[in-house]
This record gives sequence, structure tokens and C-alpha cells, in this order.
Amino acid sequence: DEPREQRGARDRRAERMPPDWPRAGGFGSGDRPMIEGLVAGEFGRRALTDEDLAKAVDVARLVSKEWGEAIAERAKSDPEGMKQALRGSARRLLALVALRDRAPMVFEAKVAEIRAQAEVQRAAAELRSARDEGADEARVAELSKALDAASATQVQATVAARRAEVDALEAQIGRLKAEIEADAAKAAELSREVRERAENPPREGPRRGDGAPRGDAPPRGDAPPRGAP
Repeated sequence: DEPREQRGARDRRAERMPPDWPRAGGFGSGDRPMIEGLVAGEFGRRALTDEDLAKAVDVARLVSKEWGEAIAERAKSDPEGMKQALRGSARRLLALVALRDRAPMVFEAKVAEIRAQAEVQRAAAELRSARDEGADEARVAELSKALDAASATQVQATVAARRAEVDALEAQIGRLKAEIEADAAKAAELSREVRERAENPPREGPRRGDGAPRGDAPPRGDAPPRGAP
């Protein structure tokens, strides 16, 4: 029989998704994750819906047609497995979905960056292949020049994406500052509300059989109010 370790490794390979980022591209080993302040909490810990899955497929197709089709096929054949993958191996795709809804300008910049990274990988693969196959010097020089150009484009795209991220964060900070100033301007009103809530907390009604409260039902006549001695 097949050893347990080998069988486990084979099963894990079988469960793998299409890559959470296109093979010919992606964030790269040294790239930062997306700024959490822009996407954190978008989906929370709730179960993902079919609508969430459809959005993920749409975003994948925007990044790469081939990648999008691979994700679409998996979503069609195994929707629940795909939803689980969006919480794990394909989490970057889920982050992009959130980014498209929360910060469209950042999303567009990120997609451009990913495509530029993919072009660098493609150009590098062509250059390596030409060298391995013993291509003439002119061809190698041509491909080397193409890789230089692709690398420069990627740097420009990455800088643009970072600027878009910072701009979005600054806008978010501006909104938070405005909210703080608004609260400060009505401090007295808010203080009264705080006191009222503290002085009149919601009552805990009778409990159901499972121990959970039923709501704000008043206490029974033979029971003292909460907090009474």
C-alpha cells in the first residue's frame, strides 16, 4: 500500500486551487500584502455567498483571462471548495474583491501592477529559454532589452499602486478626523446619552431553555429589579 505520508501529500495536491495569483506574476516574494486598513473586515468571518463567489470570478478575469477561467471552472465544479479556498490559498483574490468595492482607484492600480509583474515574468522566461537553446547574440540582446523595459514598467506600476494606496488611506483618515471633530462639537449631547445608557441599562428578560435571554421583558413581580440589594 501507498505510505500514509505520500498519500497525504497526494491528497493535499489534489485539493489545491488554481494558484491564488497567476503563476506568471503576482505580488512577488518581497511584496507587501495589501494595506489592511483598506480591506480589513470587508467579509468578516461570515460564510461567503454565491454572490461573493461570482465577484471573485469577475475580478480574476480582470486580472488575467486564463486565471479567471481556471477560477471560474473551479467555482462551477466545486463552489463550496472555492469558497473555502478564498479564505485560505486564494485569500489575495478575496482581498482584491474587497478592494474593488472599497477603493476602486487602488484596485485599478493594483491590477495594472499585477499585469506588469506578469509581463516581467514572461519576458524573463523567454530570455532564459533563448539562452538555454543557444539563440544567437542578437536575439538574446533583443530579449534582454525587452526584460529591461518590462522591469521599468513594473517599477512604475508599483510606485503608482503605492501612491494610490496612500491617497486612499489619507482620505480615510480625513473622514475619521471629521467624525472626531463632529463628536467633539456635540460633547454635551453625547455625555447625556452616555449617562442615560449607564443609568438605564437594558433589562435582561427571562431565559429560554437554552439559557439565552428572550429580550427586554420586564422582571416578574416577585423578582427584584436588576441591581437591587
